[in-house]
Amino acid sequence: NALSALTVKEAEADEEVRPGVVLIAPGDFHMTLEREGTKTVVKLNKNPPIGGLRPCVDPTMESAAKLYAHQTVGVILTGMGHDGTQGLRAIKRMNGRTVAEDQSTCVVFGMPKSAIEAGVVDTVLPLPAIAGEIARLAGK
Repeated sequence: NALSALTVKEAEADEEVRPGVVLIAPGDFHMTLEREGTKTVVKLNKNPPIGGLRPCVDPTMESAAKLYAHQTVGVILTGMGHDGTQGLRAIKRMNGRTVAEDQSTCVVFGMPKSAIEAGVVDTVLPLPAIAGEIARLAGK
């Protein structure tokens, strides 16, 4: 939290999604978003690992795309494997925007590379430029 104007925290089951709060999936849980009345809330589950991963970001992105459609912005940062590629595909299918971290600033280029090669990334940027791009896409 010292490095961001946003609050960053581990998500809790049934927690309401709020502006200015970044939620991180807790270890060993997949995280999805669901509408409950006028609120969007976090759902955590122990469904089987996806590609050997739990948490996997794909279910989170897919659920966000269903709820927010073209208003969704998906970002893939450094990491190994293919996690996030299907999630970005779901966001693109709903006409949302997608961003991946450039190889020049990645510790491990696997996840961004997978998404870029799959053709589901709109913009590739070095890490220091990504926050500004998210703000631009959000109209801030």
